[in-house]
Amino acid sequence: MIEADLSVAAEFTAKLREEFGFDTDMKHFAIFGRCEDCSLKGSTTES
Repeated sequence: MIEADLSVAAEFTAKLREEFGFDTDMKHFAIFGRCEDCSLKGSTTES
């Protein structure tokens, strides 16, 4: 888990506001995925 500065999502939240009138609450915002190292490890394992 990492924490990113709110500026990382600024373009996304602006688009939500402009297109949908949606005012985001960025106190808690989760995006699930893998870091670069884990993604590389996962791509080299056999199925």
